[in-house]
Amino acid sequence: MKIKKIQLVMTLLGISIGPLYGGYLWEFTPQSGDTYVLQPPAGTTFNNGNEVQAFLKEKESIMGAYSYENITTNMGSWSWKIDYYELEQITDASGLSPGEYYVVVREVNSSGTTTMVLDSIAEKSTPYEGQPRVLSVDAKQIAGTKHVEIKGFVALGQDAAGYGDKSSKVEFWFKSNPSSLQWLQFYT
Repeated sequence: MKIKKIQLVMTLLGISIGPLYGGYLWEFTPQSGDTYVLQPPAGTTFNNGNEVQAFLKEKESIMGAYSYENITTNMGSWSWKIDYYELEQITDASGLSPGEYYVVVREVNSSGTTTMVLDSIAEKSTPYEGQPRVLSVDAKQIAGTKHVEIKGFVALGQDAAGYGDKSSKVEFWFKSNPSSLQWLQFYT
């Protein structure tokens, strides 16, 4: 798994930038059996993806990153790495092979009902070779603060030397007021 990680933590004008990633892109696995229906705890329901995200983040804080880890992929910040045992506990899955499963939270609307599922994803077998692209940018205000957390996926094309020797520069541009013509530029 060749992923170039750019760790950036910046608090400036109330903005916190989360980790950005580059390298291989992710896609849904081709096997139809790689979709797992979420089974909420007794007495609760999952009405939307935000409720599932909150449930999984709570599990992550209790169990730790070995069992649950929220990851950002080109498919968005609703992507998760979940240990096989834990995946069996929260879904209709059973008899999974030991290991880590990479999934994305999805809503499936069939026959007028909404079902929340975890759909398996995997890295494409070939590295991304195009121009650098920014994908799946997600921003949200951190509760009780003026800070905004921004997560995104930066796909960096592979060159002849591979990823290790490739230099990258990411620029961030912000406006404090949407009606303003003036942008502020920040470099990393």
